[in-house]
Amino acid sequence: MSRWLCSAIIIAVLLLGCASTPPQVEAGRAAYHRGDYRTAWNEWQTCANQGEPVCMAAIGAGFEAGRFPATNQLQEAIRWYTLSARYGFGGAKHRLAVLGQPIPPADLAPAPIALRGLEGVGEALGQA
Repeated sequence: MSRWLCSAIIIAVLLLGCASTPPQVEAGRAAYHRGDYRTAWNEWQTCANQGEPVCMAAIGAGFEAGRFPATNQLQEAIRWYTLSARYGFGGAKHRLAVLGQPIPPADLAPAPIALRGLEGVGEALGQA
């Protein structure tokens, strides 16, 4: 199975049943499936920074699929899935289990947050 098909399946599964999510979730998904990873990153980063666990998990899936640049893409994927799982998102918990990672307790309440360590991704994707 191709890497693109795997990433498309992961994104689809993560976003299944998420009807009451911000519009950036769908906009990011549509961009991702068009191959516009810069736009997907921008959309998902915006709502992830507002505490939206679905966007955090989608970013994790982008790293897992190798679509977002990082020195260690799997480590970044796990970091994003873990953050999403701490907000209680089941899709992220599932991906962590598939990757053989521990499932953290859901100890965070959705709220605006400032995520650190994101500075290089936008530039690497060609963001102005």
